[in-house]
Amino acid sequence: VLPVLLGAASAASGIMSAFGQQQQAEAEVAGNNKLKMAQYRQNMANYQFNVASMKRNWEQDLAIWDAKKKQYNFQVQENNRAAGQAYYKNNVALTRIQDRAKGDALDSFIQLMEANADDAVKGQTGRRSGMRRQSNLMARGIEMRRRADSLAYADQNTRQANEDVRTRVRIDNQNAWYNVSVAPRAPLVPPGPMSPVMQSMPSRMG
Repeated sequence: VLPVLLGAASAASGIMSAFGQQQQAEAEVAGNNKLKMAQYRQNMANYQFNVASMKRNWEQDLAIWDAKKKQYNFQVQENNRAAGQAYYKNNVALTRIQDRAKGDALDSFIQLMEANADDAVKGQTGRRSGMRRQSNLMARGIEMRRRADSLAYADQNTRQANEDVRTRVRIDNQNAWYNVSVAPRAPLVPPGPMSPVMQSMPSRMG
């Protein structure tokens, strides 16, 4: 009887030991799986935070780019307005020079006619009168040539000044365009964290 009891006790002890090992193994697997799931949740939270930050940064980049485009349009309008004023100012100055030259030419012609008429009134005729008339015509011709050269010079200066204005506004508009010539690129959202591979519970068949 005693051997039978001892055998039964030994068998019961083995069963209890095996059951304890099974529970310990299951507890370890459950703990590992729980730790993996906790780490996955933490990784997912970090991922969502990073994605939200990327979205906020992207929206901010778009807002900045939109502000730059508005600034560019405003700057181009201001550059063109300033160029138009410069054109107008240069052309008005040239017109005044031309009008003044026309008035001076008319005054010179009237003075020549008055001088010739004065000679006629005084009764000056002959060779001396002819030489005087020739001298007056020559002086007026030289004066008209000088005025024509001055007008041509003023016209050339005005054309060059307007061309300088066109070049300047073209450069300024191009420089303003550089700030908006490249649109911001949307960020590439990385893939989310992989789901954890859960460990299976050890079999109880044994």
